[in-house]
Amino acid sequence: MTQLNIHAETYRQEAIELLSDVEDAILNVEQDSENMEHINRLFRAMHTIKGSGAMFGFDNIANFTHHAETVLDKVRESIIPVNKDLIDLILASSDQIRVMLESIEGDANIDVSRSVQIIDGLKALMPAEVDHADILSSENSEMSDIDADKKNKKIIFRIRFCPGSSIFATGMDPALLLDELRELGECTVTAQTENIPALCDLDPEQCYIYWDLVLTTDRSINDIKDVFIFVDDESEIKIDEIVCDEDIKNDRKLLGEILVERGDVTEAGINNALDKQKPIGEHLIDSKTVSKEKVNSALNEQLAIKKHKTATGAGSIRVPSDRLDILINLVGELVITQARLSQIAIDLNDGRLSSPVEEVERLSAELRDCVLNIRMLPIGTTFSKFRRLVRDLSSELGKEIEIETEGAETELDKTVIERLDNPLVHLIRNSIDHGIESPEDRKKAGKLKKGRIRLIAEHRGANVVITIKDDGRGLDAEAIKSKAIKKGLIETTDNLSESEIFKLVFVPGFSTNMQVTSVSGRGVGMDVVKREIEALRGTINIFSEKGSNY
Repeated sequence: MTQLNIHAETYRQEAIELLSDVEDAILNVEQDSENMEHINRLFRAMHTIKGSGAMFGFDNIANFTHHAETVLDKVRESIIPVNKDLIDLILASSDQIRVMLESIEGDANIDVSRSVQIIDGLKALMPAEVDHADILSSENSEMSDIDADKKNKKIIFRIRFCPGSSIFATGMDPALLLDELRELGECTVTAQTENIPALCDLDPEQCYIYWDLVLTTDRSINDIKDVFIFVDDESEIKIDEIVCDEDIKNDRKLLGEILVERGDVTEAGINNALDKQKPIGEHLIDSKTVSKEKVNSALNEQLAIKKHKTATGAGSIRVPSDRLDILINLVGELVITQARLSQIAIDLNDGRLSSPVEEVERLSAELRDCVLNIRMLPIGTTFSKFRRLVRDLSSELGKEIEIETEGAETELDKTVIERLDNPLVHLIRNSIDHGIESPEDRKKAGKLKKGRIRLIAEHRGANVVITIKDDGRGLDAEAIKSKAIKKGLIETTDNLSESEIFKLVFVPGFSTNMQVTSVSGRGVGMDVVKREIEALRGTINIFSEKGSNY
């Protein structure tokens, strides 16, 4: 894989995660438009997608996303109100960006007309009093954010100014040069006086002092050199940019490192001084300032803190799932080999093998558990998708429905979560279409106008139980039985319990909908749900109570 492809894939993965954040945030904004944190979170996600896209050369994504970001910025300023048009356009923008990301790998073709349509819709949201020239200017300036950041970034310079000994004879005052450097930024000046001779040998017309300066400025190194332009030939001037690694959390630099970098002392000299120096703990014990036990206790605490920083400093890394699959396969082979080794040790009955074989068995078990846990993901990573599904489908059907989720932190294997996606989509679509009534019917039934769906994930012993509840009309056992008799699935004389009747909805081709719609009615879905759940060695049950608000 080339370096460009690596960057493209990294950007694509990060952008897809950010799009999930966009959808979750915009749906939160729809529910609570006064919460600025949701709006700011939405803006930050769009801004990151745009900025990273421009950085990695995906200008089409950056330019498209900029229009959505501009609108969201006006929402933050309360210039554009939060309404259905805004929500729809931001969700449409998210979908279009996703298509653009898929086109990076050649998995999709971009519909340019759709991009233009969305951009026109976003521009239409801008109020007439907003100067479009200002917007264009903003676009140009935003696209150069990276260059601007570099331009305004402050740099630390280390400067050593050693003027020629006869500088005073030229009429030049070094103090004026130092003042000029102070005007460039934050500057500290240290005079070095070790070359000043004894008073009897001192020549008042000679300069024996040199200066070390640390200058923090947004000016370039050439601007600093210009200060010394008239004394450059007769002076020794050294200007170095101090490299600051922003990823290092410790913001201090060791004194010895600085002295070595300046050339004031050799690394061997530093090591020699350190070899002669006792640790502070030994100094404290020798001076009887503190007991040896207290020093040991403090050292233990220091070690614990160091281990904690080491453990937490790495954060998280992205690993392709196929690498994890290879690792799991290798661990599986290792466990099998370990089992064979244990059996051979038992057959040989050699006491020398017992301890190492037991140790290998323990390590293999721990490695297996560790590797399997790596693939565990919280199921909540898919919840935003279902929120979007409920919003779009309920709007299409003219219903008002909200979804509540619980147990987002419940962990499942990555593969299981992926294979649960389709069954959960089918079940939620059925709740929206079959279960929850129209606002008018709910009002007649004495219910709230807005329906509710609850998606709950929880651990029960060694199992994970996922429950989908709705406060709709429920299942009509008699209607299901009547339909099953007409289809010849059961006989009129069959005496089935309510639970057995409900299970008939899993029969291929069975549907209680009288009309075929774009959502359901063809009898395809529930049998697929049952088949996919059973393929995961799971079970599915239906419980229904007419007239209940769960």
